[in-house]
Amino acid sequence: MSLDWQNLKDNREEVLKAEIGSLLFLIEKTFLSWWKDNGYFDSETPLYSQRNQEIQNILENSFKNIEINVSKLMTNYNQSQNNINLWQHFFKDWRRWRRPNPNQINSQLKILQKLYGTAEALNSGIEKGSPKDNIECDYPFISNSFGTFKELAIPDKFDIARDNYKNQIITSLDKIANGNFNFNNDRKIFLTLIKKIYSHLPSDTRFPLNDVDLWNQSYMATSMFKALLAGVYLKPINTNSFDLSKVTWSILAIQYDKLGLAQKGLSPAHILNYRNISKIIDCVLKSLIENKFAIGNEVYRDETGIYFLVSENLKGEKVGNFYQLHNDLNDIRQNILKVFSKITKDEFYPTIILSESSRATMNLTTLIYKAKENFLKADYSLKKELNIPIKAKGICQVCQFRLSIYNSDNVPMCKICIDRKKGRVDKWLQNQSSETIWIDELADTNNKVALVSLKFELKEWLNGKLFSSLLGQKLDLDTIQYNQYVDDIFNTLKDNKQLDETQYINNYSENINPKEQPLRKIVESWFIERVIGTIYENSIKEQLTNNIDFSNRKIQWNNLNDDNFKFLSKLLLQFLLRKNPSPARLRRVWKSTEDFFGDVQKDILSSFIDTRTKKSFKQKVPDFSNLDITDNQEYKQYFSIIDPTPISWQFIIPTAKVESFIGEVQKLYYHNFKYVNGKLPLHIGVVVQKSKDPLYVGIKALRNMRRDIKEWSEIKKEDIGLLKNYTDEVDNNPLDYYYLYETQNFDYDFMLLPSSKGVKKYNSNDSFIIYPNTIDFEYLDTNTRRNDIYYKNGKRVIELKQNRPYSWEEFKKFEEFKKQFKDKSNQLQSLVSLIYSKMEDWQSDEESFKIFMETTFSQRDLKREDFGMSDFSFDEVKKFLDMFEFWHTTLKEI
Repeated sequence: MSLDWQNLKDNREEVLKAEIGSLLFLIEKTFLSWWKDNGYFDSETPLYSQRNQEIQNILENSFKNIEINVSKLMTNYNQSQNNINLWQHFFKDWRRWRRPNPNQINSQLKILQKLYGTAEALNSGIEKGSPKDNIECDYPFISNSFGTFKELAIPDKFDIARDNYKNQIITSLDKIANGNFNFNNDRKIFLTLIKKIYSHLPSDTRFPLNDVDLWNQSYMATSMFKALLAGVYLKPINTNSFDLSKVTWSILAIQYDKLGLAQKGLSPAHILNYRNISKIIDCVLKSLIENKFAIGNEVYRDETGIYFLVSENLKGEKVGNFYQLHNDLNDIRQNILKVFSKITKDEFYPTIILSESSRATMNLTTLIYKAKENFLKADYSLKKELNIPIKAKGICQVCQFRLSIYNSDNVPMCKICIDRKKGRVDKWLQNQSSETIWIDELADTNNKVALVSLKFELKEWLNGKLFSSLLGQKLDLDTIQYNQYVDDIFNTLKDNKQLDETQYINNYSENINPKEQPLRKIVESWFIERVIGTIYENSIKEQLTNNIDFSNRKIQWNNLNDDNFKFLSKLLLQFLLRKNPSPARLRRVWKSTEDFFGDVQKDILSSFIDTRTKKSFKQKVPDFSNLDITDNQEYKQYFSIIDPTPISWQFIIPTAKVESFIGEVQKLYYHNFKYVNGKLPLHIGVVVQKSKDPLYVGIKALRNMRRDIKEWSEIKKEDIGLLKNYTDEVDNNPLDYYYLYETQNFDYDFMLLPSSKGVKKYNSNDSFIIYPNTIDFEYLDTNTRRNDIYYKNGKRVIELKQNRPYSWEEFKKFEEFKKQFKDKSNQLQSLVSLIYSKMEDWQSDEESFKIFMETTFSQRDLKREDFGMSDFSFDEVKKFLDMFEFWHTTLKEI
């Protein structure tokens, strides 16, 4: 399949004009009158009672003068005019035209409507699922992806807020119409403008569907439309045969190891430099893909690279699990590589690959979690031969790539790395109140610093699986006759009846119309639409074998047996009731976790303030005593190793602040994610080292402490009473929608997961499966100690440290340990020495050891339960030793 790359290049601005126009389709929801019509703000008087007229006032004149050449989108184009205007052929009456005949292009002049309608219907339809219309709040507000209140949509955020930017919107559109719009700069300004208006408003009136704000809904619909439009310019279609129901998208990944760059840093200045390089690279790549080539929009970025939603047409040859960029798009590949060549001076290059195609964005997950493997497949085709200086003294100890001809601080370094370090110091001098770049300003009185890693496990959210534990509509899960609902669907499917003939399910399918159609037809359209590209597609293939054709949306119903019908019935019920992982909702998941790290930075780390004097600086950093330091300057006493991402963040703080930091992070987590505690694991890792030791050693140890698990089964726990029973519910009872957990109780198999487990509302009497938050720590008394940080099945492999990491609930016992021994350091050290010696002496006689330890603890009036020990076995006593290692050896708090 060849692509017409020149066609897209010639029509790049047409794509960008259509993108900008499509961002305004949801402007109706910024009007107070729209929300008043939907049951809110009874006592408020909207500024515009006739909102359609005001929308026309804002957009019509400009849109009528913005023309787009659509003739190059179709191989069978037969219209007399090549151009259409955005008002007449795209925006006008969009609420009416976006739904009928979704899979056919009936009018060539309305092709943009059909392409956008396909994208918007997928994004919005999957997002909303099939909720009942009576699920409403007392007031509109935005929650995060996990049910916690984030922002109230007050009246001033509608008409007044939009009108503040109305003239800027009109000016931008007029510039497009007049040909004066700079798509490189003005587009970015316009998107920021729309984001300011949309991001403070929910996209839906009903709880719990208010977790997606208007900006994310609009941005993802527009991004899907843009990618689809660019794909059609690359491969023009025949409108007589093109089937919109088969359109899919791919993810373009440009992957490079940002954590690996941090590990190169010999000092905070070097690390800061690599952070800055990564920011510049991502910024330039974003402009390249979104503006210069207009093939898609960024949907995600983290420590593994940057990711864009693009058309499936960009895929070339398949290599392993992923695809190369199409050979006809070598211009794009070359430009990407040139970005790295220029910015990094040939130091490192990316891996450029594409995911499998999908109707959603869950295909992103495999790319992210295969990143380590993908880093080894980087494209070095532009790398030049290394020039060897005559006076070379060896390899630069920072970049580990170029040859060094200088020494800086007695370290062999190349000129580029020396200049970079000097540049970072110069920039720091301009903003001395920011986070410090001097490791000695982070050292405590014991000359120790703490390197901290925060890492979410997001895989089971990004692949859509855990959305099966969230409900999109109200249901009393404790009393529901689940089998009646399944049997209702089973009988309707088997007897080939219509949806409106069902006894129960008709009440939970408000958004499925018409009702007067066979349920089988709904399964082949509405249901399969939401399955393609998800973890459930393979499950259905295994169950139905050759009796399902996903490409043509057909099922051989006459060949199905009762087990097949039962399987489909359970899964269809699940899809009717759950919250669906739409592109916009998935984006909100990683935005929620990224925002959490932002709150950690803003609310916790930014409170770590110290004062720098000229005298103290000269004492702590004598090698730079000649710098022009501001006297009595307050500064932030932390340093970011990498910038926060949706998955993780790493930074350095004084060791003395570790205890309070952990407590504050836990409070913030429970505030933001209390309704999914046990389903959204956050791992805290603390590595303490001496401030004079090589920083890269601690950073490498910290990378190990991220605990990159392969499967969630490695960290699962199953028991009674693992979680708190929340009673402080807010309006609309979010626990009913979010506080649902996996269980092995097969008598109650509500919601079928691929693993055949059931899901139900949490209670303290039944056994549930959770994935706990955890804490681990290590003191690097030697450089080789980092090799102790190795995990298997979620736990440390080293025998003496096999209880690490500890769940947050278990870690509460650490606090009890500190209380008991705070002023008894000598007694504690004596006891610990005794334990170590007896463990060595009686390593083959555990029973004698248990008896001895029971007597020893009793003599000291100590209760093993206070330290989380179930008995005095070797493994349990190691918990006590870990507490000593944490408080005494690592933090020196005892």
